Amino acid sequence: MIPPWDHSEFFRKLDEGVAIARDLGCPRIVVGSGTGFGGWKRQVQLDKLIEIYRTAIAQIDGSGITLVLEPVNVRVDHPGSLLDRTAEAVYVAHGVDSPFFGILYDIYHSAVEGEDMEQELTNAADVLAYVQLADAPGRGEPGSGELDWPQRLGILRSVGYDGPIGLEYYPTGESVASTALIRAVAADA
Repeated sequence: MIPPWDHSEFFRKLDEGVAIARDLGCPRIVVGSGTGFGGWKRQVQLDKLIEIYRTAIAQIDGSGITLVLEPVNVRVDHPGSLLDRTAEAVYVAHGVDSPFFGILYDIYHSAVEGEDMEQELTNAADVLAYVQLADAPGRGEPGSGELDWPQRLGILRSVGYDGPIGLEYYPTGESVASTALIRAVAADA
C-alpha cells in the first residue's frame, strides 16, 4: 500500500518484495493504492499514483517482476481505500505505461462494487495482468454466493485473458471440493 505522504518505506519494501518474489519464482507483486492523499481532488490523487508507480517501475527495472495494481471494494472489505473502481486502475496503468505494470482484476471486489464485468474487462484487456476470484456475497468459493461462474469465466475468455487466476476466498466447505468446482467451471467456460 502507498502511505499518504512519506513513500520512502514503500520504496524500501519494494526492493525486499522483489527479492522475495524472485527467490520464490513469482513473476508478479500485487500493489494497492492505500487510502490516498487527503484533501486532494481525486484526479490529482490518481495522477500521484501514476508518478509513484512510474518511480517504482524504474526502481525495479530489469528484475523481471510485474507490479499489478488491485482496486478493492470500499463497501464491505476496504473502506477508505482510494482505488475502488477498475476503470481508475486502468487509468493508472495506462499512465504508468510499462509492460511490467498492469492491473489485478478481482471478480469479487468488482461484483461488490456493482461493476459490469464485461464492460470493465473490455476496457482493461490491454493492461489485465492477473485475476483473482471469490463469490459474492460472502467472499466464499465459487458456488457459495450468487455469481454466475460459467458466465464470468466466459467473459474472461472472450476478452482474451489466458493467465493465472488466484483463488482468494474464505472456504465455506471443503477446499478440495471448491477447487474441483472451479476447475470444472473453467474447463466449460
